[in-house]
Amino acid sequence: MSDKHEFILEAKSRADVGKGASRRLRRTSGAIPAIIYGGGQNPASITLRHDDLLHATEHEAFFSSIIELKVDGTQ
Repeated sequence: MSDKHEFILEAKSRADVGKGASRRLRRTSGAIPAIIYGGGQNPASITLRHDDLLHATEHEAFFSSIIELKVDGTQ
């Protein structure tokens, strides 16, 4: 029996970067700062909702799957 999961995470781009900005983000809005690298493009700073990421990591398949990110509503 195949238990296939598709992981799609919603993210928002952010302009405020750095150590202090990341700490404020985690403390005040419950979001997780992240950076997307690769694909021949410049790195992009984003935020992910803590609860969304926490629920996704409850599935073992999350750690060996391709994750789809929708940044500001676009894929």
